[in-house]
Order: sequence, then structure tokens, then C-alpha cells
Amino acid sequence: QLPMESSAVGRIDARLDALDADVPWARGTATLSGGTVTVTFADLVPADVVVLASHKLIAGTPGFITYAVSSDKITFTSSDGGDDSDFDYVVFRPA
Repeated sequence: QLPMESSAVGRIDARLDALDADVPWARGTATLSGGTVTVTFADLVPADVVVLASHKLIAGTPGFITYAVSSDKITFTSSDGGDDSDFDYVVFRPA
């Protein structure tokens, strides 16, 4: 388990801090429950975005995290329904 600052997501997150304010992006930590969680983005409509996710704290049986975008939400799903892990994510729209 790596702190966000040490993880690949954390390194990308730090670089996004330095980007021009015109590049829309969001970051956070979410917790899977039964292998899934949906995150809503009030200020970022997640169309044509790049999504990065990395396990932060393993709970249950970890799997591979995938995602599906719809409207103002992204649903993250683990390949294992027993995954209740915390994970960091970064979402951004390339310029």
C-alpha cells in the first residue's frame, strides 16, 4: 500500500496541480462496496476524459478496476465482486 503521493496516480495528480486552469480535472478517493462504486462530478462532465485509478487500501479480494462513463457520473467496477478496497482516481480532459 502506497500513499497517494508515492503512487503513479499521486505523481500525475501533482502534475495536474500545475496545469492551466482551462484543463478540467478532478481527483479523489472512493471505496468499492461489493466491487462497485459510482462517483458524481458536479463540475466536470466526464465525456472524452482520461481516467486513472489505483488501489490505495486493499479490503476483501482485490480485482482490476474498470470504469464506465455516463452523464455526470463514472461507475468504477472491480473484476472481483468481493473487492471493498479504497482507491485513488484522477479524471481529466486532455486539452
